[in-house]
Amino acid sequence: MPNKYLERKGIAVPKQKYKVTNWTEYSNSLKRRGDIEICMSDEAIEIWYHKDQSQDGSGKQEEYTDFAIKTCHEIRKVFHLPLRQSVGFIDSIFRI
Repeated sequence: MPNKYLERKGIAVPKQKYKVTNWTEYSNSLKRRGDIEICMSDEAIEIWYHKDQSQDGSGKQEEYTDFAIKTCHEIRKVFHLPLRQSVGFIDSIFRI
């Protein structure tokens, strides 16, 4: 796209050429771009939700622990996601 503006001014920009010699390696590298591997220990999964919840009438009960909230924010910062999308991302990992 930027080349079309230069053509109007009379500036010739040669088309860039990329020569791929190993197509299988190139194809596999493109597939690996989307790989996300997150390993969580059993202890982390155990402390993800609050276990003993009691209703004292002061509002909604807490569902997630502080550890879970911090982990969501770290993943949010790493992948540059909005908060709700990061929660959906974490939920999809737990569904897997």
